[in-house]
Order: sequence, then C-alpha cells, then structure tokens
Amino acid sequence: MNSRLIYECSKTCIHNINWIFPENSKVSEWRCFEIDDISKIIQDFFITNKLYVAINRNKSFESELTDIVDKIKRLIGEVDFCIWDLSFQKVIEFHKINVYRKGIKDKY
Repeated sequence: MNSRLIYECSKTCIHNINWIFPENSKVSEWRCFEIDDISKIIQDFFITNKLYVAINRNKSFESELTDIVDKIKRLIGEVDFCIWDLSFQKVIEFHKINVYRKGIKDKY
C-alpha cells in the first residue's frame, strides 16, 4: 500500500478505535514510555509480522515487525505517528511528548 493510502486509512480508522486503559488508570488511556521499552510495547501488542506506520501523506510506510524499532526510533519525540496491523484493526499511537496509547477497532 502506498504512503498516501496508509495515512488516509489511518485517519479514517482511528475514529473507530476502543482505547485500552492501563491497569493502574481509568482517567486516561495515554501511557508514558522510555525509548528502551518500545520494542516490548510493539511486540507484546502485535502478532503479525508486517505493520504499517502512518506519519503523513508522504512518509508513511510498511515494515517488518523485526525492523520497525530501528525505523521509528528517529520519529520518537519528533512527530506523532501510528503503528497499525495490516487490517487496520489494532493500533499503537505515539505522541511526540513520549506518551502512547493502544487500541482495537470497535466491532461495529
């Protein structure tokens, strides 16, 4: 899928996501993270080997799960972006202030 389609699908699907609240919070779905935790966050959430990274219309891309951390480390703290499974059912949204949230698409 090309960059523009990844980004547009991300913009559309993000509105149908049920955000998962951390166990210790019912106030906000956002969680703080350290750079060293990114690999575990992603690998614990996604079971597929290929993922989409939605940044903007021109810089979104597909990546292997094994390579994704190296590709997104430069984005952390610089831009907001989302990592999606190939069916746009599961997402991790990273904000440039080093917080993230995880969600799964509503079944309806």
